[in-house]
Amino acid sequence: MYRVVAFDLDGTLLNSEIINLKSLQKCLDIYYNISVSMEELLELTGKSAKDIFENYGISDYKTAQERWISGFDKIIDQIEVFDGLLDILTELKNLGMKLAIVTSRKRHELDKLVSYFNLGDYFDYTVSIDDTKNPKPSAEPLKKLMKLADCTNKEILFIGDSYTDIKCAENNDTEFGLALWGANPELKNQCKIILETPDDVYNIVK
Repeated sequence: MYRVVAFDLDGTLLNSEIINLKSLQKCLDIYYNISVSMEELLELTGKSAKDIFENYGISDYKTAQERWISGFDKIIDQIEVFDGLLDILTELKNLGMKLAIVTSRKRHELDKLVSYFNLGDYFDYTVSIDDTKNPKPSAEPLKKLMKLADCTNKEILFIGDSYTDIKCAENNDTEFGLALWGANPELKNQCKIILETPDDVYNIVK
């Protein structure tokens, strides 16, 4: 029986994935003269900033990340919470579920987005990339959540949209639901639980 429903942030709670990648694309072009297609960037979805920039030979990833975030902050108003999710979060809370965000964003980015979209009242726990030594796809973010929520790996349903989300849950032996409203449909064959709409989350845990 689930006690905690955990959500990834970008591409699961927020329709920010494409906007986020466009900001990254512009950052690479302007500051590093690296031209990258959107198709190539989509393959990096879910990876940490460190891994992404090192993939392009940029060793000072912290500076690169600051530049990326600066560009993202200018277009944050283009992002929205996915339709129907806030209602489902309320219904899950009414069921007595504890809710969590598990993301590869840095703590200050996570806190800013939670505040900007008024999500604080919905979530009991948040885990950022700064809270563990190793990010997703390592199991560490979910193990951190287990400590925060005082629960077992089997009492968590983790909902995400990327391959790294899938592997994080797999590495922690935790049930995973693919948020098809934000995920690449090609990932369906790797998941037992397919969530077509946010309503499906409620139907699984009620």
